Amino acid sequence: MQSYVDPLKRVRLTQCHQCYSWDGHLRPQCDKLGQEQLCFKCGETGHKPSQCVKEPCCLNCEGDHPVTARCCTIYKAELEIVLRDLKNQTITEYQDSRVSQTHQEIEQDASAPPPGHGQYSGPTRCCGPGLWGPG
Repeated sequence: MQSYVDPLKRVRLTQCHQCYSWDGHLRPQCDKLGQEQLCFKCGETGHKPSQCVKEPCCLNCEGDHPVTARCCTIYKAELEIVLRDLKNQTITEYQDSRVSQTHQEIEQDASAPPPGHGQYSGPTRCCGPGLWGPG
């Protein structure tokens, strides 16, 4: 049996492979397309990442990790925004579907007579023992 994984925990941000921004655009839409490619390890130009011998430096937060690292504070901040928006959207979609479902239930209930309508089956013991005599 497979365990449930919250879809919000599997969210990954899209990163441009030209400027390495986490803002959701891709390389073909990047306004820096055509400029020299930056090394994702050190953030500098003039060499390929496979030839990089410098210390890692994130272009987004200036931390000591490659720009692709998910431990980046900028990545985490952007992810929190996306997760909040997705959660709000999910809650809203749930509420909208629940309201719609409730309206359908009300319409169905309005068209059907109430249970026991027109029939008297005598008193019921709904308020505890002894109300209608020994029981």
